Formats: sequence, structure tokens, C-alpha cells
Amino acid sequence: METWQHFLGIRSREVKSVWLFFLHNFLLGIGTVLVYVAATVLLLEHEPARNLPLAYGLSALAMIGAGKLYAYFEHRLALTSLAVRTLLVVVGFAGLMGVLLMGGRTVGTAIALMVVYRLIYLLTHLEFWGVSAVVFNVRQGRRLFSVISSGDLPAKALGALLAIFVHAQTDLRMLVLLALVAYLGALLVQYLTFSTHVVEARPVPPRPHQKVHSPLLRRLLGSNPLLLTMGLSALAITAVATGVEYLFFIQVKAKLLDQSSLLTYLGSVLACSYLLATLGKLLLTRHGLDALGLPRTLLLLPVLTLGGLALLGGLQLTQFGPGSYLVYLCGLYLGLEVMRRAVFEPVFLVLFQPLAPQQRLRGHTLVKSFYEPLGMGLTGLLLSALPESPALGKGLLFLWMALLLLGAIVMLRRTHGHYLAVLQTVLARRFPATVDAGAAPATSWLTTDLLRVREELDSREAQLASEPGFEEAATSAGLGTEARPLTSQSELHHPDLVVRQTAIWNRLSVDPGHAPALASLLDLATADEPQARRAALMLIQFLPAAQQVTLIHTCLRSTDPALMKAAIEAVPQAPTPEVIKLLIALVKEKALRKSAAEGLMRLGAAALPTLEKTLHHEKDYAMLRRLAAICAHLATPASRRVLVTLAQQAHLRRRSAALQALSSFPAVQAEAPLFQNLMQKEMRLAQQLLHGMLGANVELRTCLRYELIKVQQRLFSLLLQLYDRQPILDAQRSIARTSHERQANALEMLENLVPRPLYQGLQALVDVGRLTKKVQVFDGLLGPIPPESIVATILERGDEVFSPWTISVALRQWQPTPATVSWLQTYLNAPNSLVRESAEDVLQLLPARYPAVYEHWTVLYPSSEALNSPPLPLTHVSTIDRLLLLKNTALFAETVENVLSNIVPIMQEMKFQDGDCIFSKGDIGTSLYIIYDGEVSIMNEEHHLATFRTGDFFGELALLDAEPRSAAAVARGEVTAFRLDQEDFYDVMEECSEVLHNVLRVLCQRLRLQNEHLKQLSEPHPA
Repeated sequence: METWQHFLGIRSREVKSVWLFFLHNFLLGIGTVLVYVAATVLLLEHEPARNLPLAYGLSALAMIGAGKLYAYFEHRLALTSLAVRTLLVVVGFAGLMGVLLMGGRTVGTAIALMVVYRLIYLLTHLEFWGVSAVVFNVRQGRRLFSVISSGDLPAKALGALLAIFVHAQTDLRMLVLLALVAYLGALLVQYLTFSTHVVEARPVPPRPHQKVHSPLLRRLLGSNPLLLTMGLSALAITAVATGVEYLFFIQVKAKLLDQSSLLTYLGSVLACSYLLATLGKLLLTRHGLDALGLPRTLLLLPVLTLGGLALLGGLQLTQFGPGSYLVYLCGLYLGLEVMRRAVFEPVFLVLFQPLAPQQRLRGHTLVKSFYEPLGMGLTGLLLSALPESPALGKGLLFLWMALLLLGAIVMLRRTHGHYLAVLQTVLARRFPATVDAGAAPATSWLTTDLLRVREELDSREAQLASEPGFEEAATSAGLGTEARPLTSQSELHHPDLVVRQTAIWNRLSVDPGHAPALASLLDLATADEPQARRAALMLIQFLPAAQQVTLIHTCLRSTDPALMKAAIEAVPQAPTPEVIKLLIALVKEKALRKSAAEGLMRLGAAALPTLEKTLHHEKDYAMLRRLAAICAHLATPASRRVLVTLAQQAHLRRRSAALQALSSFPAVQAEAPLFQNLMQKEMRLAQQLLHGMLGANVELRTCLRYELIKVQQRLFSLLLQLYDRQPILDAQRSIARTSHERQANALEMLENLVPRPLYQGLQALVDVGRLTKKVQVFDGLLGPIPPESIVATILERGDEVFSPWTISVALRQWQPTPATVSWLQTYLNAPNSLVRESAEDVLQLLPARYPAVYEHWTVLYPSSEALNSPPLPLTHVSTIDRLLLLKNTALFAETVENVLSNIVPIMQEMKFQDGDCIFSKGDIGTSLYIIYDGEVSIMNEEHHLATFRTGDFFGELALLDAEPRSAAAVARGEVTAFRLDQEDFYDVMEECSEVLHNVLRVLCQRLRLQNEHLKQLSEPHPA
């Protein structure tokens, strides 16, 4: 059974749902085929050439009326109530058919039975597919609609056999009675379905969509272009199916005259065809859809039917016997019927899934109760108006059906385009980012200040010029009124900073080596007053390189915001390598990070060579991401080339940072081969990880699953450089969410954006399924790979590819050999403490577990003193213990260890003695505490509120909002705890968004518990 479920694409959690829907459809199929046989056999007895078109027309009118009534109640009743009442009406119609049969076998009874059958078919279809469309999402619909719809095929085969057997014993009324029993059984299964499923069309905010341009079409057929093209496609298909059915029935009536022969022939053909169709559908439909894709599967029915009609037209021109002609018509009719019910309709219904639930139901009702009956009615009207000449009449009918099929092909192609547009709308952001068009670009502070200085100088010169004797003095000095007097020594040390600044500028702009001016400038640069250093910053280009670095460094560390701003804005005046290296180093410092990044961005192209060199050697991902973001902010072709070169490195953290930064650039077609090559490498890495998961234990498999998520993220970043940007971003964001509906829509969107092999690989990575199936998909796409140890692969490729926790786990599961033991030396010197400690543990155990390998190790590294290193102090908590503490804390219990390893470095170990106040009520909270050992009491003045012990955490609200503490925390006995500061934690959340999700989840849980506690306290207690 499990093998069949896997083959059919049924997940374990879906088994019950699928079998309930399958059984429900099975019983509906039995009842419907019994009613169909009874109505058809009776109608074929009364001049079908004249009465069939009349029945088609009346059925169309009745179905449109019933559809309007159904739509009316669809807006006013809950879906479960509507579905139950619909089946009750079907039961009533089955009873009405029995009453009509008791009244005689007149023409009116025959037409009335056909009309009632069409109403039953419509209502059962609306009920079944309406509920299915709400219970299953897009991806489930693609996998399961073909399976659950298969229930009516064996049911129809069984119903046809029952019709033959029962009619041989009794009359048509027994067929109707059996149909009534089947509908009552379907009602019971419906009750079981509603008792185990939430069946609800939840209201959602209206989504924007394109509108039909023609006012007349909007008024008559609705404003949604997707529903319009779907409806017109369904109209054309139904009209053609009606024409083929008419030709088949006329030929059957001409060949078989009595009722018994008609029923036996029709029942036998139906039974055999539906049994074969059931087998073919289960074996081919799901995998056929995966192989062909949605667009081709939609076009399969009209294209094959068009070919069948062309062949039928050719047969009429040859000397083809009536018996063979009937067999071909039978095959065409049943082939069309099976293709329509088993392949086309399940896939066609997938197109409704991106719509909001209520809109989905309305659209489904509109197509089934208006467009399809309209198609049947139009063909019935044409058949009624056909000329008496058989040859001319058939020619016009064939032309009509051919034109309809061509129109259906065009409409289905447009339908698929509108379907993609709706998917994009569903996945797009609800609140798109807006750009303030009125925002003016920031002006340079230095230019502004220089203009201000120039204005003050002009003002002072005007005052001097107005004093008596100024012109004579200037003339005697050999200067005209337009010439600038030479700066005197007194001005170089003038107490007015503007005068002094101007004097230094005048001297150094003419003579950069003027010693007194340089000495005055150095005095300004080393002064304690912020105003003096601001004046020096305006003249920084005249300072030697070493003094430039010192001045900028000291100003950036100042507590004066104006001085810090002046330092950043002075950077472009001193674009020396020393200044650039200083700013890059300051990017690592939390307090100066923003200012240093701003200074680098102001330097622009001058900073790029140093930035590129740093990026190619840096290993810290946070630093890589920040420096890559600076390159992206420059937004020049040169900065893009730096990032593209970085993305091609084998070091995956560098590649991730580069790809993330490149996402802000538009795609360049000439670079497509580079990114396609990187995508091939990432897919190959995913294949290796999947193979490794097959033989890995639970701990290592969890690590590899995390590495696969990182591969998936890089693949999406690569897709941004190759395909339409916004749909890829929307799909990536939706796949990262937990909502199965949005994930399903995102996968559906990807199928229509990227090449099919790439889509299949992404689907295997994202979709939930068997690991062996994922491995088979990748082996089929990339070819098999030789077997190799995943532990050896991890240690051989190291931190270039894998995260620290994955390397740590691999080290602890490693079985070293003389050929591979040299890898250990690399990890003993690793900068990451988690990896280094794991390597030291391996070295400690090496003599006992692998003595021969240890001897080889001592030969390779005779001076190693790792085993003789002094023991760690008792107060030190190892990195692995810190990580396990986080994992055992409710706040991080759902966070994988690979992510927690990023939090460990920011954990600050704290020691408290008995009675120490960890924080007081009213203190500004900026830290979370996690207890490693001991007890902490939470006090509100003298009232004891709570006690926290090992593994508990407190002060968590401070991670999100720095507000005064609402209570005090006091140590009870000796306490060892770890402190997480808000700013450090923000940096981690920037890199790992899942940390924030888990924190919010736990905080919400605590808030709910507090609300429940307050609610209990507020309730009156019995006396």
C-alpha cells in the first residue's frame, strides 16, 4: 500500500482525505452513470435526430437557471451547508426520475429525464469539485485531483455493468433506485469528510487583477480575464463534446433498434472503456503531467480531438463500412469523454487554485453552470438548424467543431498566461515599496561649510575695505583691491577658527610644505575641542597620511555627533589607502559600523580596489555581507564586476554575500553563462548532500538539511541574475513561509519561469517527500555520482563550503586514516572556537581509538603540544556546552544548531554571588539572560514573582524593546549565566531570520499564558 501511495504521489498525512474524496466521487459516479444510461436509452427510442438537440437546448437552459440559484445560495450559506443541501436536491431529482418513469415512456418523459440527468450531473460536479478546491491547495491539486477524480471511472464502469444486469431482470426504474442508493451513500461519506476536515472558504482581502477591457464583455461575462478565458475554453470543449456525442448516438440508433440491444451495447462499451481509462489514468496522469507540464497538458485534449475529427472526416470520404464507422465513432466519443473527465478537468481545475477561496468557488460555479451549458445549448441550436441533407449537415457540424477546437487552443494559451499573472499577484508583496520622488539628494557637508567660510571671509574683507587707509595700505604693498594679502604668522594662530582656517588654507594651497601652517594644522587636529578638530577635518587633505588616519579615527570615536559626521564627510578629501583600510577595519566595530560604511560609500571608486582585496580574503560572513553591501550601494559597473568575481569563488560564504548584494543590480545578459555555471555547481553540491543524507545519522542529517537550505537560497539568488526579478523574489519569499498555500503557489510559479530540469531540482529541494525520490530526481538530472563518505567530503572541503556546526559534527563522527589525519591540523588552528574544540577532542581520543593513526600524526607533527596543553579553567564554559544550553532553552529549542552556532560568540559569561542584583526594577533593559547554573528570583519590591533555574531565561523583552525593567532579578546562591545584548542579537537576527521567528513565537506563547492567568484571576471565585 505504501508503494502505491508513493507512486500516486499521496503523502501519509493526505491518505485519509484522498480516500474519502475518492469514495465520495466513486458513489457519485455510480449514481450518475445509472441515471445517464436510463435517460439516454429512453431518449434514443424516440427519434434522437430530432429530440436530442431539443434535449440539449432545454438542458442548457435548466442548467443555467440551476447555476444561478446555486450561486445565489453560495453567497449566503456556509460551504458545508450548501454541499449537504446540494446532495439532498440530487437525491430529490433521482426520486423525480423514478416518478417520471412510472408515468410512461413518452417523448416528453425521455426529454425530461435527460434534463434531470444534466441537472444531477451539474449539481454533483459543483458539490464535489467545490469542496475539493477548498480542501486542497495548488500543489496538492496537481498531485491529487487526478487521483480523487479517478473514483468516478471505475464507478461508471461498475454502473454500466449494473445497468446491463439489472435491465435484464427488470425495467429502468430499478436503475434509478440504485442511483438513489448510491447518492445516499455519497451523502454519508460527505458527512464523514466534514467531520474530519475544515471545509471553509475563508474571506481574504480582494486581490488586484487585470480587468477585461470590453465593457460589454465585463457586463455579460465578468471582469476577471482568467475566468473569462477559462469559461470560453470550457464552452468550446463542451460544444465539441456535445457534437461528438450526437454523432455517436445517431450512429448507435441506426445500428441497434431495440432497447435491450441499445442498453447492452452502450453498457458494455462504457464498462470496458472506463475500466481501461481507470488503469491508464492512475498509471500515467500524474507522471504524464510532470513530464508534459501544465501548458501542454491543457492543450492535449483539443489537439488530439482535432486530429480525431480530421481523421473522421477523411473516413467519410472513403468507402468505410457502417460497422467500422460506428466503432471509430465509439472510440472517438469515449476517448474524448475519458480525456475530458480524467485528464483535462483535473488539470483545468488547478487553474482556479491561485484565486482567493471565495473567488475560486464563484469562478468554478460560473464555468460549470454557465459556460458549459451555453456550449451545449449552442451546439443543440446548430443541430436543430442543420439542413436535411446528411452530407451538408455533417459538413457544417464538422466545420463548427473544428473552429471551436482551434478557438479552444487559443483560449487555453491565453488562460495559462492569465494564470501566471494571477500567481504573480498572489505571491507579490501586499505593500510594495514606494520611492519618495520628492526626496532631494544629500549635499556635501564639506562644500557647504566651505561656502559658509567663503561668505564670512568676504564679509570681513568688506569690513576691512570700508576702513580708512585700507586701499593705500594695499597699494603700498603692491596689491590691487582684487588681490589677496599674504597670510601673516599671527593669522596662523588666530583665536577665531575661521580666520585661522582661512590662513592655513591660503598658505598650504600655495606651499603644501609650509612648516608653520602645517604645525598650526596639527595643533588643530590634536586639540581637545571638537570645533578645532572640525576645522582640521576641512583641511585634512594637507595632512600626512598617518595624521589623516589618526584624525579620522579619533573623530569617529568621539561622542559628539557633529564631529563624527564631519569626519565621515571629510573622508573623500583624503582617499588614501591608509584611510580606506581604517574604515574597512572600523566596519567590524558595532559602534562605528554605520559611520565607517558611509565613509567608504563616499569614497566611491577610490575604495573599490581595497574593498575587493579584503573581500577575497575575509571569511566572516557578517563582514562579507556588509562589505558586499557597500559595493552594491556604489552601483557602478566596476563595483558589479567586483561582486561577480567574488561570486565565482569556491568559498560559499563569499559567494552568498556577493549574490545577495548582486540582487540589487539588474541582470546582464552577457554574464548569464557565468551564473548558469554556478547554478550547475550548486545543483551538484545539492546532489552530494542528498546522497550523504542517505547514510547519515539523525544529527548529521539535520546538518545536511540546513546546508541544503543554504544551497536553495543561493540558487534563488542565481535565478535573480537569469530570469524576471520580481516573480523570483516573490516565489523565494513565499517558499520561506510556513503557509502550504503560498508555498504551493510559489512552486507553481517557478515551473513557468525556469527551465523544467531546473524546476524539477528545485521542487525536489523544496517539496516534502521521500529522500530516495529526491536522490533519484537529481541523479536523473545530473547523472549518477560515485559513492563517497559525506564526512570525508565535509572535512576535505571545510569552511569554504560548510558551516561550523556541520564541521564539528563531522569531526566527532570522523574515522581518520593515515592518509586523512593531516586534515586535523587545519581544524586545530581554526578561528572558530566550536570547530577548534571539536578538533582538540578528536586529538585527545586519537591515541586510544586509532593508535596507528596517532603514530602517523606524531611523525607528521612532532612538535604538537595539543595533548599537553593546560586544562581549561573551571569557570570556562566550552563552546559546545554553550550551544547545548541554547538548544535546551525554550527560546531556541526549535532553532537548528547550525544557526545557534552564530549566537554562541555573542554569549557573555557572567558570575553572580548570593544576593547580587543582576538588574533592578526601572533599569533600562538591553540584555537577555540564560541561566547555566544556579537560581535567580524575580522580585517586585518585596513580592516574589518567579524563580528561574538552569536552562531558563529572563529579560527576553529587552531583545526587542529597550524599556525600563518591570521587576528586579536577584541571584540565589552562586549563579553562572550568559548575557545576550540587544545590539549583538540584532546582528544575528540580520543574518538568520529564523532566530527572530522563534523568539516571536515563544514571546507570543508567554503572552497567551499570561493572558490566561489574568483571565483566571479576574473571574469571580465561588464563596
